[in-house]
Amino acid sequence: MQITTERPFDRSARLWPRRRQGLPARRRPGGRVLAVGAAIAVFLGGGLALNSAEPATVVGATAGAIALVIALTFTVGLVSASSGRARYRALRESVGAEAVAIRSTAWIMDGVPVEASDAAEGRKPGRAHQLLMFGADGLELWERPAGGGGTVALPYTAIDHVEVGVASFSDWTDRAVLVSARVRGRRVELGIVPVDEASLLLHPVTDAAYRDLLERIIACAESGRAPGPALEQPAG
Repeated sequence: MQITTERPFDRSARLWPRRRQGLPARRRPGGRVLAVGAAIAVFLGGGLALNSAEPATVVGATAGAIALVIALTFTVGLVSASSGRARYRALRESVGAEAVAIRSTAWIMDGVPVEASDAAEGRKPGRAHQLLMFGADGLELWERPAGGGGTVALPYTAIDHVEVGVASFSDWTDRAVLVSARVRGRRVELGIVPVDEASLLLHPVTDAAYRDLLERIIACAESGRAPGPALEQPAG
């Protein structure tokens, strides 16, 4: 859905609209993880090659380095997921069970969602775990006050662009609903990733659940008001 002729998300370092037909992959390793893995593999492989090691040794060491990076990524993902579940539980005590568990690229600052930089998100990955509600006048994003947030409403009438795309985090690159709006005279852009709380690594929800959330956000942006039935937590 596009209401303006602007091209949002072009300046974002963490949001990429889908330019082809079909949905993006639900999840893939983040660019930072891939870069670290490639660097380790090249370093070990190049070092062994310079020392005239046997080809089999070079291949084995490179494969081992890649396996180590994968294991580290999985471990980091488990820790992040555990932290996320704790945040969701704490937030639901205030928000309620009907809220949607999400990962968001935006932090709540001074009552406005502001995209966190790669460096900031890497230092505080837990702040990405938020709850989403369809309020009477806008999308409500809930972040634990301990993280500096609280709650903020993104007015439906302020939303001018919604797209299918992906959002990058410190661990994964996930399929997201990309939302662009103008709030208090400033451009606000964020990626919303609905997640399955029952999954081990808080995996993004199924295609059907993703489309349901996408269509509801578009309908709200076009009508300027909340959807009729309350949104249920997407099933993974």
